[in-house]
Amino acid sequence: MLCALGRSFAVRPLIAVHTCPTSIVARTSPLSSSSDARLDAAAIMKKNQDDVANKIREQVHPTIKGRRRFYKEVSVRPVAAAPSSAAAAAAAVPDQPLFEVALDGRALRSPGRRLMHLRSEGLAWAIAAEWDAQGGPRGINPSTMPLMSLTATWLDQTAEARGAVVTNVAKYLHTDTICFYAAPELRGLRKRQEKAFKGVHGWMAEDWGVDLATTDSVFKVKHPPATVGRVLAMVQALDDAALTALQCATMETKSLVLALALVLRKVSRAAASGGRAPFFQTEQ
Repeated sequence: MLCALGRSFAVRPLIAVHTCPTSIVARTSPLSSSSDARLDAAAIMKKNQDDVANKIREQVHPTIKGRRRFYKEVSVRPVAAAPSSAAAAAAAVPDQPLFEVALDGRALRSPGRRLMHLRSEGLAWAIAAEWDAQGGPRGINPSTMPLMSLTATWLDQTAEARGAVVTNVAKYLHTDTICFYAAPELRGLRKRQEKAFKGVHGWMAEDWGVDLATTDSVFKVKHPPATVGRVLAMVQALDDAALTALQCATMETKSLVLALALVLRKVSRAAASGGRAPFFQTEQ
């Protein structure tokens, strides 16, 4: 049951969990040994990116998975920012309360034992709904609590090592999925890709002055230095919470540009996840 200040609320599902595919299958003609080597290098790079994603996921709730539900009531309550909560203090707005989730009256903390004081009451209720939905024969399942995981990652990792997160997402720019097109002879697929990518490329150019290079080869995209600098500035301008969401979206879509469009609300979550369909070449 979800409670707040003595009142009970029925909470509708606020989110849907979507798992994006993480592999891109290309149908190609026979390649030379040098092309094979390039594809092997690309596979190794992708594996390294996936290893980073898996490591981050494993660090969120590393000990709680499978535990029986140990609480009865989940609540949300307003709180004052604690001096020890640096992230909350930075996010606080004068005269605006912060909110925390409580399990049987005890404040919920991140896996790193940090207070989870949030300025968004809606986010607090969404996290509370995730905790209230736990239970059953398999116990607590962190994979069904994406907002809790994102918030914990924000407080425990991004706030503590922001530079590492920026470096990690920046690596995706030169292998950005929406900068790669099918070979010209695959006209149907290429036309679909151009139609799907045109809006995001145009938005980056018109609104942000970013001209993205594209390729139909297996080599990394060579963006102009000015483009790299502008994209990096966009990433660095995000606050820790948005940067955490950006990292998650980038790793799932393998596209920093598409993740920026999602975080900056140029595209919806459904469009971002559904927009990966033109990336797959198995249909050809």
